[in-house]
Amino acid sequence: MKFGEYLVMTKMATEEDIQLALETQRQAGRPFGKCARNIGFLNKKQNIRILLEQLRTQQRYGEIAVKLGYLTEEQVDLLLTDQRKGSFPLGKILIAQTDLTRKDLAMALKNFVLEDWKNK
Repeated sequence: MKFGEYLVMTKMATEEDIQLALETQRQAGRPFGKCARNIGFLNKKQNIRILLEQLRTQQRYGEIAVKLGYLTEEQVDLLLTDQRKGSFPLGKILIAQTDLTRKDLAMALKNFVLEDWKNK
């Protein structure tokens, strides 16, 4: 069993949550704005406004997004870090896109590993 399946089985996430998170992972390595949209931090209209401002000012995308109040510094840091890695960890995506917390996810992962170990 995969961890995403476990989260659905335990009702910590929906099948839709998992599919969206997996699609976000597949989008990794794409332009910053596209990553921000795919993870749900920005909508298309906000992305276009940032791109237009970027053309006008030559500022970095993340700086403009923060200045306009669309992203926090922490969100920009997360996107930059994960963009450099080449993929978004499923857990980080689920925390950003759902009501799951780090604590919830850590407990679920611990239980998942224990169940998997018991079944071997």
